[in-house]
Amino acid sequence: MAVYLATSDEAIPIILSQPDKIRIIWPLVITKIIIAVVFGYSLDLIFRKSNRQTLKHIEAYNHGRDEAGHNHQAVLDETACCGHNVSSSARKFNLEQIFFHPIIHTAKIFVFILTISFLINLAFFRFGDEALATIFLNHSFWQPFLAALFGLISN
Repeated sequence: MAVYLATSDEAIPIILSQPDKIRIIWPLVITKIIIAVVFGYSLDLIFRKSNRQTLKHIEAYNHGRDEAGHNHQAVLDETACCGHNVSSSARKFNLEQIFFHPIIHTAKIFVFILTISFLINLAFFRFGDEALATIFLNHSFWQPFLAALFGLISN
């Protein structure tokens, strides 16, 4: 969460494009880092007890001790993010399973973002700025709301 807060800012490239505003970059970056550190430590404090219990359980499981009623198979049978199941071999450390799925998932997201970015750029090239400004309600009451809605969708 702290890394997300410290790095997710599309304002910096916009500010850099205006040379007279460059002096506010360092205060902005320092403020973001301070907020990220405070927020990260706050989350750690809030979830400290839960994290400690989880780490104890993992340590006990790694040394062959486990709670009698704890069923690891139930976790393995749950459906993962993309609708697939984790195989029963996940009880052991399997490098391929840990890295293969995230790489495929990342590649799918990359292709999706590349496709959408290409289509948006194609629309600007083909129709021009003025036509798209009309479509996106330029100079209307709803235009700021539409811009905010699209602004909430990060790359």
